[in-house]
Amino acid sequence: MTNIPPFDFGIICQSETELIAVLTCLEEGPRYNFRPPAADNNTYCFGWIGSHHVVIAHLIEESAIEAAIVATNLRYLGIERCLYIGQAQSLSIHLHPGDVLIATEHYEYKLGIRTPLPLRMRKHLTDFKVSTNLEASTSVLLDKIQDLDTKKKYIRPENAKINVVMDSIGYSPIDNPDTTLIEMWKKNKPLAFNSISAGIARAGINFLMVFAISGLKPEGNTSLLAVKIGMDLLKSIP
Repeated sequence: MTNIPPFDFGIICQSETELIAVLTCLEEGPRYNFRPPAADNNTYCFGWIGSHHVVIAHLIEESAIEAAIVATNLRYLGIERCLYIGQAQSLSIHLHPGDVLIATEHYEYKLGIRTPLPLRMRKHLTDFKVSTNLEASTSVLLDKIQDLDTKKKYIRPENAKINVVMDSIGYSPIDNPDTTLIEMWKKNKPLAFNSISAGIARAGINFLMVFAISGLKPEGNTSLLAVKIGMDLLKSIP
């Protein structure tokens, strides 16, 4: 890694769906792969998003534990800031499948703790303006994806409007399949839920979060739109 330029941001992708979309957004230029420690089975690569040299990580398993491992490795690589792009479910009447949530804070549902984003990260959100041309720019990204089967993964829910919300995300401190969304909703009432982000929070890295909102059953995929918004957010940060 001695010939690789310094990097200043990490991007953690919840699944391959987000990873493919992020790779589509990379600027032209050299790309590198990184061989992680033996105990880490996640995949990493490097590239440029705007002026940022980024490390892109893909979770091989969608769990808080894997997310914590990745976030910790990013810190060991000298990265202090990262962007997490994933999928979240919501029971709120204010969010619908097809929407995108930019998280401003997160709830730990068991302890009822509300944790705002660090001040320097919140400022980035305050200064960020969502593009008014998302429909067209997302279509451009979709056109760059050549494989037809992969393209089908990014079909948005039927009749979904582009709605971007900034609010809270709820999470569990550990993966807990016995805890239902309804139980979390009754206790904390955050706008949406994603347990994987708990691992990143525990790793102590400064992070921003962008989520594609899905329903309780598959109704299309908003990941490409969430990634486009995430990349626009990243480019707006000095």
